[in-house]
Amino acid sequence: HETQTAMPIPDTIELEIVKGLCSADCPMCPIGETRWDRDIMNQETFTRIVDSFGSELSQIRKFILVGIGESLLDRHLGSKIAYLKDKGIELVAIPTNASHLTDKVATTILEAGVDEIIIGIDSLQKDIYEDIRKDLVFEKILANTHQYIEIRNAGNYDSAVMIRMITSDRNVAEWDDYVGYWTEYLDFSKGDM
Repeated sequence: HETQTAMPIPDTIELEIVKGLCSADCPMCPIGETRWDRDIMNQETFTRIVDSFGSELSQIRKFILVGIGESLLDRHLGSKIAYLKDKGIELVAIPTNASHLTDKVATTILEAGVDEIIIGIDSLQKDIYEDIRKDLVFEKILANTHQYIEIRNAGNYDSAVMIRMITSDRNVAEWDDYVGYWTEYLDFSKGDM
């Protein structure tokens, strides 16, 4: 007799919904080296992948809608987040460079139920930031991020904001000032970091 053991289901799933498409060209990202087709996952494929977990979907606590690309380029991101929330997923997270984080996109993803947004801002100095996050404009990213926080707060959405700095020799010296700056705007009672 042969016994089959079920494959363990992870607590967290990272699902690539945007691949090979981004508004930035960052030195730490391998997007330029990928040979994958550039694409945005359609809703049908997304639904099929999520549904493929069947009853074991209840074992998954967190979905991160990520990939080698900018998640906010997906015009159907709101419906994907809402689908996961309707399926009972406790935590849905998205990383972003905030270049497409308009007030409309912010409201859409917050209404859909996004639990966590991770915004990559690698410096509070324009020249350093734009040298790292090539093709992005520092002032726009900062404005989009502050606007998102204001919309989240005004609507009292239960959604955390994570501000992420990928440290390097170019920006590590500003860490204390960086933490001090963001501490003024984040709401730690909502899980912000």
